Amino acid sequence: MLVGLVGIVAGALAVGAAQSSPPTAPLLQPDIADTSSAASEGRAGSEPPPPSAGAAPNASLSTAGPRGGASEPTVIPSTELNPSTESNPTNPAIGDPAASGPDPGDDILAWTSGGLPAGAAARIGALPDVTSTIVLGDRVDLAASHTVAGDLVDGPTDGFAIPLDAIAIDPDTYPPFVLDPDDAQLLAGLGASDAALGATSASLRRLGPGDILTLVDGTKLTVAGIVADESIGAAEIVVIPGAVAQIATPRYALVRDGRDGRDGRHTDNAPEGLAPGAEARRAEIEHTLSGAIASDGPIRFRARGETPWLRQGDAVLPQSIVKARFGEFAYRRTGPGSRTIEQDPVWMAANIVEIEVPILGSVRCHRSVAEVVRAALSEALESGLAPSFAGDGFLGCWNPRLVNASDSAGISRHAWGIAFDVNAADNVRGRDGAQDPRVIDLLARHGFTNGGPWLVPDAVHFEWVGR
Repeated sequence: MLVGLVGIVAGALAVGAAQSSPPTAPLLQPDIADTSSAASEGRAGSEPPPPSAGAAPNASLSTAGPRGGASEPTVIPSTELNPSTESNPTNPAIGDPAASGPDPGDDILAWTSGGLPAGAAARIGALPDVTSTIVLGDRVDLAASHTVAGDLVDGPTDGFAIPLDAIAIDPDTYPPFVLDPDDAQLLAGLGASDAALGATSASLRRLGPGDILTLVDGTKLTVAGIVADESIGAAEIVVIPGAVAQIATPRYALVRDGRDGRDGRHTDNAPEGLAPGAEARRAEIEHTLSGAIASDGPIRFRARGETPWLRQGDAVLPQSIVKARFGEFAYRRTGPGSRTIEQDPVWMAANIVEIEVPILGSVRCHRSVAEVVRAALSEALESGLAPSFAGDGFLGCWNPRLVNASDSAGISRHAWGIAFDVNAADNVRGRDGAQDPRVIDLLARHGFTNGGPWLVPDAVHFEWVGR
């Protein structure tokens, strides 16, 4: 079984910030984030960390008013991080939301880097003996949110906006893949001006049914309800196709075998475990899907239980979970078509710190992983691996940018200061990596997964996922 997400240790540890004092005029008016409580993620047998876990409160996103007070930051010790390698030796497990769901093999996730090719959705939908659904996904930007009574909750100013990980689902074909019947019913009833929020997203947004989201393009959405994170791949916001024009990229397919006794479920005639022929049928479905997707690049297949979240990019933490652990910021692009972003300076001053570490000297990263980075580099020095990090081999930790320059690109984890690039000269994105296996193993022990095994290899990249 995949190891579940663990809460960050309790207790406040002060970490000195190198930045100047926060500006007196916050960018988000007038309410700030409720850092006092957490919403359930719908995961059996576990609770998510509170939104403040690991992150210092952001004065422009949290308040001591009616919606809750601010708590002190906590720091992630390196002793907490012991990634599981059960299902994928190169991918530390980052959660187990499907632990109580159907047997592996019931539902199959298929995704490709950059989205499914043109025509793939229609070809998958025409396949015999399977049921399927296609999920669209892109970044959308929140301009403001209001309670049903009209009170402002979030209101970025000066051209700033809050980035949201958004998906659009078919209300007819997606709900059968949702394990919770109440969530399935809510998603099936979404209308053109409705949105559902994941549990973690609802906690971050401090919103409930009837409240209003206004996007930067002027689209207004009414919160229809809140669903468990695993019901929507931990997305922050869910709408139906066409409700938000920017959500247009077909990110992944979910497919279920329609043949009785051949889908990997327990049956009356099967021994305990997978039904006879299930493995062969799984291989057959993947082969058929590969033909329908017709991608020029590799395709990632996962069954329920093999990955923490049924979504694209399943090797790393979803953005909602990153926000819950490390805080949420408003941002704006530095120019048209630019990857570089400017972040809320209040969040920056509260969360990004400059620390002294072995080998490198001064490094800027998130205050919550500062001690983890220091411990990893100390071990690297003791293990004789300093050359992999020294000089041009280390390309930094905090770097405010998008994943790419497209209008719907997601926010890079470097912007949170929880990722860094190592040995850059020998590890070009898209090519086979040349990382020293000892470096990969060392950083994995400290909670950082490596991008070498990704569909588009990015062996230079290490990103914190914990255990």
